[in-house]
Amino acid sequence: MKKIIPKVLFEQGLAFAASNNDSSVITRGFLDVDEWLEATGFDREYDTEFFGKYFPNDLFEQIDDYAIQEYFETTLDEPEARLLEYHAGKGLSTDELEDYKEKFMSNAYEDGDYPGIYCGDISDGNRSIYYFGTRTGYSWEGISYEDYGIFLSEKDAIEILFNDGVLT
Repeated sequence: MKKIIPKVLFEQGLAFAASNNDSSVITRGFLDVDEWLEATGFDREYDTEFFGKYFPNDLFEQIDDYAIQEYFETTLDEPEARLLEYHAGKGLSTDELEDYKEKFMSNAYEDGDYPGIYCGDISDGNRSIYYFGTRTGYSWEGISYEDYGIFLSEKDAIEILFNDGVLT
């Protein structure tokens, strides 16, 4: 979905986007991103589309004991023996870790508490910049938003925001 905004606001958005791409443009002098988004009339719920879910690599480097126990209980007929081995120092095998990741990522798509990545195309009618942020929760209990920033392209956002994990 494309949000068309006035050229003057688009130019301010370009400054935000450039600052996210290691430019020397100073953006905090005129507005912060929240104020700018409000001035454009950008709606984080209606002006964005689901882009995926992001799983940083460090999410799978230190898995808590409860998650390991739950994984063994749902995948093994005799989880107690493997859990004892795990606590004795035999970590997850490569295959177990890959299987755990797959199951975790699959479950995250069913879980409204795991943030979804959303993208919005903001345009002056000729050029576009891109909003990226997250959304968590459910409509009946409230949705939370976190802004990641404004970027010159979707490719730039992916390279900057999601370079140390898996975006699905």
